Amino acid sequence: MCNCGCSVKLSSVLETLHSLQQRVLELEKCALLRKSMTDDTNMQADPRSTPESREKHPDARKRESPSKVADENSKAPSDPAPETARAAIILPEMAMDATRVVMQQLCRPMDCDQLGVCLAGTVMSWIDLCAGLSSKMAARGPCVTASVDAVHFVRPLKANTIVIIDAVVNRTFSSSMEVQVRVQEEDPRTGECAECCHAFLTFVSLKSLRRPDNPHPQPLPQLVASTPEQSATLSQASERRKQRLAKAKAADGRGPQSLPPTCYREMGVPNTAVARTVSKADMARIKVSPGDTFSHMTQYVMPQNANPMGITFGGQVLAWVEQAAYLSAVRLSVSGHMMTAAMDAVTFKESTKVGDILYFTSAVTAVFHSSVEVMVSVFGERPFSGQPGAFFVLDAFVTLVSVHDDGTPQPMQLTLEPTNDVERQRMQEAHERKEARLSLRKAFSSSQNQAREQVGSHKHLDSLHATM
Repeated sequence: MCNCGCSVKLSSVLETLHSLQQRVLELEKCALLRKSMTDDTNMQADPRSTPESREKHPDARKRESPSKVADENSKAPSDPAPETARAAIILPEMAMDATRVVMQQLCRPMDCDQLGVCLAGTVMSWIDLCAGLSSKMAARGPCVTASVDAVHFVRPLKANTIVIIDAVVNRTFSSSMEVQVRVQEEDPRTGECAECCHAFLTFVSLKSLRRPDNPHPQPLPQLVASTPEQSATLSQASERRKQRLAKAKAADGRGPQSLPPTCYREMGVPNTAVARTVSKADMARIKVSPGDTFSHMTQYVMPQNANPMGITFGGQVLAWVEQAAYLSAVRLSVSGHMMTAAMDAVTFKESTKVGDILYFTSAVTAVFHSSVEVMVSVFGERPFSGQPGAFFVLDAFVTLVSVHDDGTPQPMQLTLEPTNDVERQRMQEAHERKEARLSLRKAFSSSQNQAREQVGSHKHLDSLHATM
């Protein structure tokens, strides 16, 4: 035998040839499927297409559209799972890399706070925009944001740096898809890149939803993995979807813990000036009630806040959520500086459109060593629809860290004292969410330490671990 590797090359060629043969068979099946659907369209003018004539012509049943047969079979007791039924239909394929979208943004001073750190809400809007473009590459049609998994900001984005947003669709389902987004910061002076955060978003393809104005939905293409890593990503995306569905089923509808909607006609302004002055003078932690941290914000959805269909950008709503959370958190800070560290998973229960009025109600649910958790409830109102009353949009939980003028964490000088059972339950759940956040941060830090050789790139992350 020779040592030139001919056998290895030959086996690789044979494997490629075998995959091409399988692909040809799939294309032939797709051609037969299209022919069957064309024949079904021609049957509309065929007298044998009536129910009475089908009994006389048994072959007419064979010529029916596969989608129509599937709809009729779905009424049977042995109805398969949606994903199983979707797998039974030959779907168009698309390479996972074909859905990748990379954006580059310059972090301008107008995008940052007084410390020169990019606002988390601005980053969320970039994430949603890039993920939306990626979802449209897969759906070839309009898509809307359905949910956003927890986002942890492990590194602050500084002013005058280059922000790289990389989005790719991990997996498609019947009418939805999971999009993964990674955000990196590039130093223009050195060219070094560091990861800031990553997020998983769920988008819904409007062309794939069965609605009165869309009686024939188009299924999403099936993504094809080209590497073992992408194959693992497909499996992990399926598991995350199961967890989301289970969580949504457990908390179906608006829970009793949501903050009550407050319109602009009923808004009040909390005042913690006395408590902060006493706390700063005595160097002691003064107790305040959650009611002292209530803040309200009203936003009118303008055309620039929405997509071409008039639906509000999900990232824009999340940017407003961060602003509302900041209003409540900063009233407990002595220095007046708060930095967003994380935003828990958010599910959009109702979409909003141009002309809607959004009401944001926020309140601090728990105070930790150097951070606070703020709950934000969003309600909407359509003043021109003739239907009075507000509708529920979402609940969000945002974690903010109190920092000095130099950006380092500082202890909180005010603490929270619940006054009723609902506030006590919110505080207990806030501590549970804190433990979950710390576990995720430690797992992410461990993976980053294995991938990097730089020792000093995690000082900010380690400080958050020690203070949150």
